[in-house]
Amino acid sequence: MTVRDALRFYSSDELRFFFLSTHYRRDMDLGGLEPAARRFRALRRAVRLLSSPGKQSAGKVAPPVEFVSALNDDFDTPRAIDAVEALVSDASSKRDRAARTRTRAAAASAMEILGVDLFG
Repeated sequence: MTVRDALRFYSSDELRFFFLSTHYRRDMDLGGLEPAARRFRALRRAVRLLSSPGKQSAGKVAPPVEFVSALNDDFDTPRAIDAVEALVSDASSKRDRAARTRTRAAAASAMEILGVDLFG
């Protein structure tokens, strides 16, 4: 399968997420493409549910410390993505709108570093 073929079925963000979900030192199995795309869509939905855009602005928020730590550890993108997912999962159970908005911004900031748009 070529990237051009894959783009007929998956968005560019889903493909980026798939590539980043496997550490660069490991072999990549294209059988993981569909599960990675589903995982990305779930993350995108969860982030969108954290707060309504425009109601409150968190401004520019730094990515989570665990995310940065993973990238500093041999560019461990799978662990970095796990850190974003854990942050979003934790925030989704909270009622504090400001905290949820900050989490939304932090998740977007982290994924933007990886070239993935959570709001596209």
